[in-house]
Amino acid sequence: MLDLSDVSIKEYNELCTSLVEEQKLKPTIVQWQCTKECNYHCIHCGSDSGKAAPDELHSREVLPVIDDLANLGCQMFFLTGGEPLLREDVFEILDHAKDAGISQTGFATNGYAVEEYKDEIARIECASIMVSIDGYGKKHDQIRGVPGAYERAVRAIDILKKDIGVPWVGTCTVFREENLPEIPKILTDLLQRNFDYYRLNSVVPEGRARGLSNPPSVIEKALRFALKKRKDEGIPLVMGENLGFLGPLDEEVRGQPFFCGSGIGTLTIMERGEIQGCNASDFVHVNEGNIREKNVKDIWWNGFHQFRTGIWDTLAEQCLECKYAVQCRGGCWKMRITNAQFCYLDIAEKIAEEML
Repeated sequence: MLDLSDVSIKEYNELCTSLVEEQKLKPTIVQWQCTKECNYHCIHCGSDSGKAAPDELHSREVLPVIDDLANLGCQMFFLTGGEPLLREDVFEILDHAKDAGISQTGFATNGYAVEEYKDEIARIECASIMVSIDGYGKKHDQIRGVPGAYERAVRAIDILKKDIGVPWVGTCTVFREENLPEIPKILTDLLQRNFDYYRLNSVVPEGRARGLSNPPSVIEKALRFALKKRKDEGIPLVMGENLGFLGPLDEEVRGQPFFCGSGIGTLTIMERGEIQGCNASDFVHVNEGNIREKNVKDIWWNGFHQFRTGIWDTLAEQCLECKYAVQCRGGCWKMRITNAQFCYLDIAEKIAEEML
């Protein structure tokens, strides 16, 4: 992560340019949205998953790309979907990533098939696995469209942590006004289990969530809750990056300064080979290239202008004039391109003044 606390726009541009020219910029975290197939039908699904997309990447196409990513300096290869455990070759691919020299692997799951694949998951020794929970009990089942989904999720957490011993087992909730009251109940249940962190992500208006967004009042409630739990109770609750730069609350609700690594330290491979800074299924115009047509090394070194020195061309004047312009760099890129509210600095400063 780059330290941008005392860096001007000119200095940022010079730094980016030199890191690219000297090939020192590493995609340390790579996300592969490996399939659109999913056995759930979540209300807020940003990738609009259900059936597998036509012509999804085959393992024979992915394995050489993983080798190139390892050579580029990738340290974490993380699978999302859809539901990664529905891919028949998922364990072969994660095995290959470790063999290629990528030190950490992981995946996000709804938890449904964790017990079925318990032995395989134990064998591949993932560093991090994220289980999604969006409500307590039947509320989660309703949001996810599958009866028994909540029990499957919490059972998955127990298996991953107690039985397998995965180093980092996290839980993620996509919050909206509808399920915000569920979060304390979810957390109470989690505290009776072994888990390492609980992540809260605001809904992003894309995919099936198109048209959904959180009003500032919901964001404020979530931030106050997270700050109180972290500050007063020491609970490992983390606010997601899609709330962008939060000024005085950044380290208080995340444990570290905000930094969007898209095109700087991270990249995403989509299910049919498109490369993006961060997965944005609805916005093909932001693709940097496709691994079926270009080598991922060429895409990394010659693409991502919109995240590097070209980022300033994408920002509004009020962002460019802000004293936090470089630290923020427009906040969450996905929130900006979906035309959702992406700046909550005023709310964060208000909460910090009252609670810190």
